[in-house]
Amino acid sequence: MRELLPAYRSILHVRAGNGEYTFWHDRCLGNQTLFEAFPSLHSHFIKVDALVRDVLSGDLDTMLQPQLSRQAEDEMERL
Repeated sequence: MRELLPAYRSILHVRAGNGEYTFWHDRCLGNQTLFEAFPSLHSHFIKVDALVRDVLSGDLDTMLQPQLSRQAEDEMERL
């Protein structure tokens, strides 16, 4: 089942709704994940499997490793 997850995610389009979807890996930007759109920022995220509701209800700065790269800072501003 786990090996089918990438294929499932490639065709799944959902709304965040109650926030039960993963923040980085579900396709919320049309056909793109936040992971694909913001790879440098993702590399600094402490909990890469965080749910949408956890990220939106928390302090984003506390979810990141200290000292972001310049590229990750740029992506955070765009996010």
